[in-house]
Amino acid sequence: SESQSFYISTRITIDPTLGINRSPVLNAPAFDRASRGQVFLHNPAASDADGDSLVYRLVASQHVPGGVDAVVQQTAPNVNRPQPQTTINYRFPDDPFFGSVQVPYAGPPVGQPGQAAIFRQDPRTGQIVWNAPSQVGDYNIAFVVEEWRRVPGSRPQRIGTVTRDMQITVGPNLNLRPTITVPTERCVVAGTPIEEIITATDPENNPVGLTAFGGMLPTPASFVQTQLGPPTARGVFRWTPTCADIRSEPHQVLFKAEDRPPNNCGATLIDERALSIRVLGPPPLNLRAAQSGNTAVLNWDAYSCPNPGAQMLIFRREGPGNFTPGPCETGIPASAGYTQIGTVPVGTRNFIDDRNGQGLERGKTYCYRIFVQFALPAGGQSIASQEACITLLGRSARFTNVTVDRTATAGQITVKWTKPVSSGGFTPPLGYRLFRAPGQSPAATAFVQVKTTADLNDTTFVDTGVNTLTTAYSYR
Repeated sequence: SESQSFYISTRITIDPTLGINRSPVLNAPAFDRASRGQVFLHNPAASDADGDSLVYRLVASQHVPGGVDAVVQQTAPNVNRPQPQTTINYRFPDDPFFGSVQVPYAGPPVGQPGQAAIFRQDPRTGQIVWNAPSQVGDYNIAFVVEEWRRVPGSRPQRIGTVTRDMQITVGPNLNLRPTITVPTERCVVAGTPIEEIITATDPENNPVGLTAFGGMLPTPASFVQTQLGPPTARGVFRWTPTCADIRSEPHQVLFKAEDRPPNNCGATLIDERALSIRVLGPPPLNLRAAQSGNTAVLNWDAYSCPNPGAQMLIFRREGPGNFTPGPCETGIPASAGYTQIGTVPVGTRNFIDDRNGQGLERGKTYCYRIFVQFALPAGGQSIASQEACITLLGRSARFTNVTVDRTATAGQITVKWTKPVSSGGFTPPLGYRLFRAPGQSPAATAFVQVKTTADLNDTTFVDTGVNTLTTAYSYR
């Protein structure tokens, strides 16, 4: 392999419709040690400043025949364009050629002792598991980190790739791996401090060094080891995510434990685990609903995370609901019975609900909640607000009669309704507007006005000259 060139690449997409794009950063070093007959773990601890989704996949190590000299001598159409190929005689670490088998491991994936060795990378977290090397030496592996962006109104697009080729040195030492304990996941509202205690132990009671990698380290977050052990190594991770950290994808922090055996010439072993942290938007506060005629006027406090492009989503239902957001639940599920009725920019602090111009119905209780949807590509949502309700006293006008009096091409229909009632009376100007549309389920735009009156006692209309022979009609 020393006679072959070394090739890695980064691909970026230049497209003004995508906006700003920053490539993923692989925060963990591209070198690790392993021990014969023991599970090897590695995670690149990748982070993306734009909140794009990252996907991982293993690839074969590559080279360019002739190296740089051959590339610069190329002529059209491939001037200065490398033509990479798979490294000659390349084998993945779990190739049957090596005769390796698995050893016990709690997973994931759970080890199957005696079965053929595995070498896998989780496409979502990037975690590499090699269970287990059997031959000492230097191994090179490569993987690609794909960057996918959510684009409003279309499918996600792959907008970049980063290739890492790294070295794994497998030693013959009899040292045993330490074990690190890390919470699997956390969720936190932006502005709330996080403090996590990370611990590790070594089966041979060796001291254990702890390190952490992530896009928020070394600042604004911090990780400080407080005890080396034995018996237990400890460290403290602290981070206060801000509004800018809100996103639909979790942030990932990789914690690594490396034992320190005495007089072992650097033949240390590691264990590592990743902590996923979802950062949520805080709930909008002090949602209030007040009646104004047959409309509801909603008001709320200025939102604490007015990120660019964020939208306030307004929802309504008839009657109070029993929905209470869970500690990590954002938005409003469909099962809660609310219907979205509006969207306003996050800086807006009020909304008027007139039921799409129809007005709210008297005698009913209307309840509202709001939450924030953050802009792509990072995305993310806030926790929903508390519920605010109003009850419109009295009774709305209601249809009592829609009768076809004469079936003909120039037929006649009589329409009747009840007089509305309000405990506080109605504020002029007032009256009825009656609309008609052909069909039994017409679109809202199909209705045309056929009667208007300012007399609340006028509750009957005779509709003449309509084709009742072949057409049905709806009234509003």
